[in-house]
Amino acid sequence: MALVVALLLAACARPAPSDPEYNEKEIKGRPTLVVSVSDKELRDKKETEFAFKVAGIPFVVANDRLHTILEGDLIVRDELWGGFSFLSVLPDITPFTDHDVYLFGRPSTESNFISITVERFCPTFREMADCDAKANIATIFSTGPYIALSDDWPIEPVAGLTPFLHERQSGNDPTKYEPKRDIYDIGDTMNPDRDSYVSCDRIEHVPVPHCEHRFIWKGALRVKLTYKRSNIHNWREIYLKSLQTLEDMTTQVPGTSGKETVYFPKEYYHG
Repeated sequence: MALVVALLLAACARPAPSDPEYNEKEIKGRPTLVVSVSDKELRDKKETEFAFKVAGIPFVVANDRLHTILEGDLIVRDELWGGFSFLSVLPDITPFTDHDVYLFGRPSTESNFISITVERFCPTFREMADCDAKANIATIFSTGPYIALSDDWPIEPVAGLTPFLHERQSGNDPTKYEPKRDIYDIGDTMNPDRDSYVSCDRIEHVPVPHCEHRFIWKGALRVKLTYKRSNIHNWREIYLKSLQTLEDMTTQVPGTSGKETVYFPKEYYHG
């Protein structure tokens, strides 16, 4: 299971046209900008930061993390349509070095990266009052391919997490209930009104099992942290460091870091 992802931007005034290396294009009517941390040549040419908004929240993300396709929203014209993702290095959620960029193309067994995905949970054509993220999570577990815990399929104990379901293998055979993922609740209770959970590949099903820690952030965004299951006992530290990294991105003032600032979408971004 491969890690791929990247991050975002915020700003103040309409910018001058950006360098051609980062010129946005229009794809299916949407302004689109491809940013890849794995493109070492572009990273070496100049240090760049990208400023944008998701659900009204401004982000500023440097090109030593961002690995994503940014798409503009056709309704709220100065925002991203869905969200973005970025990559960092564990255990400290640090930016990529040249060595990390080299490892990006190597087997995942040689690296220890985290992919952080940030998405709006309420589309711009909906009112926030119509979007209930907790109810959505509850629906996932009540209607999806989930089965009760069984002693036949023991789950690795993790401090601070409570096993509460398995996700079963997909397929049409109702007699095959072998789980492919373990689902953990956050904390020591199994609250149906949960706003976060952790889902991990079982080690017998994939060569390099990964975990996904999903949670609601700032009341308007879904965040997903993806990393190797071998890191699961450090889940709380990874979560707190990821939160701090996200907070830093939302409080950074564009144009103050000494890096070139690319605003997106540049035509509609008003800060």
